[in-house]
Amino acid sequence: MCFSPEADFVSGAVIGLVGVASLREARHPREVPLAALPLAFALHQITEGFVWLVTALYIVATCGSFVLSSQRRIVWFGVANAAAVATIVRVQSEGLTSLWCLWAGIVSVLIYLQLRDWRDAEEGQPALA
Repeated sequence: MCFSPEADFVSGAVIGLVGVASLREARHPREVPLAALPLAFALHQITEGFVWLVTALYIVATCGSFVLSSQRRIVWFGVANAAAVATIVRVQSEGLTSLWCLWAGIVSVLIYLQLRDWRDAEEGQPALA
């Protein structure tokens, strides 16, 4: 996951554009799987954005029903459950998975640049790097 649903959706859109540009650079069938990889990253990011939103509804459904109970112990269980979920989200979001969208973007741009360099070499133009 990324840092927020908005970050996942935005990074998915940007990486998707890089994926389209990469596919446009692919001239040989053997290059298509590499060129399509950024589109897979983009789809993953957009899906993760929805997971962030599916997550919120899940928490409301699982914790909210306890909090609305007329039984005091059940309400406290719901509060404790919500606090545990918040702690887990905080711990996980600070981990490696939070950097996935950044890494997917970097790799996508590198794929595009490689495909463009191959095109430039085929056309007799000097490569950038």
